[in-house]
Amino acid sequence: MVMKRKEAKDYGTKKMVEGIFAAGQHCLMVEDIITSGMSVLETVASLKEEGLICDRVVVLIDRQQGGRAILERAGVKVHSVLDIESVLQVLIAADSISADMVQAVRSFVADNQIKSVTLPTVSSSAAPPAALQCSRSFADRMASCENPVGKHLLNLMHTKQTNLCLSADVTTSAELLRLAEASLASAS
Repeated sequence: MVMKRKEAKDYGTKKMVEGIFAAGQHCLMVEDIITSGMSVLETVASLKEEGLICDRVVVLIDRQQGGRAILERAGVKVHSVLDIESVLQVLIAADSISADMVQAVRSFVADNQIKSVTLPTVSSSAAPPAALQCSRSFADRMASCENPVGKHLLNLMHTKQTNLCLSADVTTSAELLRLAEASLASAS
């Protein structure tokens, strides 16, 4: 098992790629979500620099915004557990989402397709290309958000420095767990 760090630590091995491996070995990447595929391509570049062969990624959720096609054009085969459409189908079957929201999600995905990205060069401090950067930070968006739940989520995303956010319109943890189990069962 190997792990690529976002940045090298000032202590320990100080390496960007940690783990026990040998040049020429195959490496299966595991990722939580893909949108554009940029973070996968950055990781592949770092792992290839270490001599590993990276041509496959398992992803929990494919947002269906172009990342799969971009990765496959770059020679990385994508295996996803779920995609946005299958999540919508589970929500529809559980009567947990309105028709308006389904249409809004599908429209968002269709209107926000990413056709290409600039293939990364290996650099621990490289920022994503301007085309992939949002012009407003989560803190800025939080300041102008009127919905208290949306404001709370943006605050969490800002605090944890992540753009991974998943929401479900449920009122108990038991409902959330049932929804997660149903999503996994439908994916198999």
